Amino acid sequence: MKLPTADASPAAQLRELLDDALKKAHFTALVTSDDGGGLNLTVHSHKAPFAGDVESASGWLNQNGITATVTLNETGDVVLTLPAADSVRQLIASLLQPWIDAYTASDQLVDLLEAHDVPSEAAVGTSSLQLSLPDDELGSVVTLAALLGVPEISVGHLLDRSRIRDTRLRPDVAPHRNRRHSRPHHQGPAHRGRDR
Repeated sequence: MKLPTADASPAAQLRELLDDALKKAHFTALVTSDDGGGLNLTVHSHKAPFAGDVESASGWLNQNGITATVTLNETGDVVLTLPAADSVRQLIASLLQPWIDAYTASDQLVDLLEAHDVPSEAAVGTSSLQLSLPDDELGSVVTLAALLGVPEISVGHLLDRSRIRDTRLRPDVAPHRNRRHSRPHHQGPAHRGRDR
């Protein structure tokens, strides 16, 4: 996602950009404006790279060069107050862009496999993608292997070949729909679509 050129504008001018980035990153948070033109980001997502306290969140912001203040609301949620447009851009780049990139790659991979009749689900993390092929007869595994250039993987094995499809690449089929996502166990609770 391309970010606008940096300036000293109030953060509130980039609220739409922040809302869009949160949606694409499947990062659950509430964005509100304050009277001084800043944005308050109340964090609810398990994807947050800091613990739910002021010290941890402040340390993460400092490490990433993000100008913002941290408070806790009445329910104990971390609230990041972003005073300027630069703060919003820095937050998106450090916190949200890695998740946006991961979900984009996951969608493209799952769409490509579905175009070749290989059902799959991807567990999304910022450092890895875990691909699951829910096929009891292993036909999807054989098809995937053929797409990767190893069509002979089933030779000598008792695999059900009845579900193996034409494995030739089909350039006329382009990915276009979003798919279901889940998260690796080390990333937190599994989810589909949006973060909880």
